[in-house]
Amino acid sequence: MNIDLKIIPHHKQRFTTLGDWKMCGNTLRVRISRLSDWRFEMAVFAHEFLEFIITHHQGITTKECDKFDAWFETQYDQGLMPKS
Repeated sequence: MNIDLKIIPHHKQRFTTLGDWKMCGNTLRVRISRLSDWRFEMAVFAHEFLEFIITHHQGITTKECDKFDAWFETQYDQGLMPKS
């Protein structure tokens, strides 16, 4: 497996979260929002990487994770979940 890690402007994230991952063939693609300190970015990367390991081990697909994230975004939009 390859890992493609990029630090990007937050407005380019697929969701409102600071980190995002998806499998593209044999490559784990991770996108982290640019933060004020590289250590915060690496903490978000560690979270995303562990989330991938756990979900992959349990057989949960990128598509299923994206579906959950999209649902959570609707909860934000409807004011049912706080953004902070």
